[in-house]
Amino acid sequence: SDIVILSSKKENPIWLHAPGLRVSVGGNLIGFAFLDANITMSENESFKHDGIILEPFHYLLANSGKGLRRQLIKAFNFWMQIPAEKLELLSEVIEMLHNASLVIDDIEDGSSRRRGKPAAHMLFGIPMSINAANYAYFLALEKVLALGHPDVPLIFAEQMLDLHRGQGLDIYWRCSCNCPSEPAYEDMVIKKTGGLFGMAVKFMQLFSADKRCVRRYKRP
Repeated sequence: SDIVILSSKKENPIWLHAPGLRVSVGGNLIGFAFLDANITMSENESFKHDGIILEPFHYLLANSGKGLRRQLIKAFNFWMQIPAEKLELLSEVIEMLHNASLVIDDIEDGSSRRRGKPAAHMLFGIPMSINAANYAYFLALEKVLALGHPDVPLIFAEQMLDLHRGQGLDIYWRCSCNCPSEPAYEDMVIKKTGGLFGMAVKFMQLFSADKRCVRRYKRP
């Protein structure tokens, strides 16, 4: 059976979805909604609905990309030499943040597709997708705080602020039809696209004897 749209307003559809059901609008199939049966639910009453809340996020995770960030983190560990368990946790955190940011990016950019499939908000609606992505940000923070290093919160905050500053400038220039200077554009890209790479390296250096600056670009 099809997903039922409870609101007929195109600008604000309300979705009623369940595992494995077809998602269609006006009889046109646009995708499928799945609830990951392998999600480990918390026994705590407050968190037992995580699987439902995170459905848009897990949908994007299931449609994985190139895994570039994991590969680069592994490559940097050739020099950093941090323990395998910390490397795996940091890789997971960066992947969570990256994929959560893509859910938001697709909404802000008005994109209907991601990685060849419907974008998360096209299946689950904008409100649920925004909430899932924001929730994933804080789940990632919770994970990295478990490393127990006092500098973790500051690095997380600095890099997430940079990511949002870069995205904000990108949106502003596009919507206001302003063309930035080349140095300003480069700074935006470093913040928006390079932010999570910078976060990964800074986290790794907390547990490494190698403290060299690896930034190759100079901010204007």
